[in-house]
Amino acid sequence: MNCKSLRIALFLILILIICAGYVNGASNLLVNPSFEEVDKYRAPTGWKMYTSSSMSAGASITNDVAVSGKNSFLCSINYPLTGKLEAVLLQQIPVEKNKVYKVGLKYRKENFGGTGPYTFITIQIWNKDEQNIAYIEPLIMLEHNKIDDQLLFWQDEGFRVVLKDKGSNIGEGEWVDHWVIIKTNEDTAFIYIVVGITVKNPDTTWKMYFDDIYIEEVQ
Repeated sequence: MNCKSLRIALFLILILIICAGYVNGASNLLVNPSFEEVDKYRAPTGWKMYTSSSMSAGASITNDVAVSGKNSFLCSINYPLTGKLEAVLLQQIPVEKNKVYKVGLKYRKENFGGTGPYTFITIQIWNKDEQNIAYIEPLIMLEHNKIDDQLLFWQDEGFRVVLKDKGSNIGEGEWVDHWVIIKTNEDTAFIYIVVGITVKNPDTTWKMYFDDIYIEEVQ
């Protein structure tokens, strides 16, 4: 290879490196996405924490396991109970209208059981008055990661997008990454995200960890 060809090849490699760095360096719009910042009560800054029953459903920041950093969000069903149980974190994020965003999370199950359905993440589109926007056509979701299990699926309900589990083994004892691509509309001002466990009539006890949540503008 002559000097000119070598310079061209090196230049092209440099361009590829810069482009790859740009893609991988997309800005996460969430505050405290890995739960590394906590207050004196061990509550994660930037998030609201909610449990429907402190005895039956647990929600806490733990350093038992983590994908990055030292913390993750631990949810647990402590006692089977008739009715609805929730252990979740909530955050409202200002976004732009008519834009495409990628929303994702990593989670890990421990002794997961039951038939569900369990909801692990809920994504809603809000207007400037913080009211939920109901889509008609087209719907919110454009694309999502491939899931080879009929018991685990992304669902576009027109007024929200959810990740539901009806007893899948995916994520048991290991971290998995799931993501969805959504589009805001002309009335959008916020994305409202809920991460954790939401279930009706759980029939067993188990734990679940969440980490590295993200919302990134795609275009």
